Amino acid sequence: MMKKICLMLLMAVTLLCSCSNEPRPTDPGAYKALQELKEKYLSLMYGEWQNEMPREDGQLKSVVNLKLNEDRTFTLVESALTPDDNGEWTSTLEYKSEGTWSLNVVRNDNDELRPILYLKERQEGGTVGRMIDFRNVDNDVLHIDLYPFSELKRVE
Repeated sequence: MMKKICLMLLMAVTLLCSCSNEPRPTDPGAYKALQELKEKYLSLMYGEWQNEMPREDGQLKSVVNLKLNEDRTFTLVESALTPDDNGEWTSTLEYKSEGTWSLNVVRNDNDELRPILYLKERQEGGTVGRMIDFRNVDNDVLHIDLYPFSELKRVE
């Protein structure tokens, strides 16, 4: 009888010790990589970033402006500009999206970790996620793959 009580007590203690309020990541490697990514880059991400690129014929220019706010909201404006009769660039096409953003880590097809900037765009009827490859950021340049741009410069 005493043996049964000790065994039950041991099982109860084991069960209590294994119960923790701490979340357990399903992928510890990705979790660690994400924490390192955020420590290194998150504080540098906030602000307004942009770049422009003339097309080969000189008659069209692509412009992108991305604002990343500390409350994790964003505004992205992608424009196509053409010169008017006075040589001024005017917008012929503009796409604007807003939503929330985060730095994240995903596994690619080869099971390798890939850092991304994740934009969760609000759209009519729901949201759409957009994964953008993230390389790094410093005080002046955000290195991401946002076609056709590979980098955006901080707006002063």
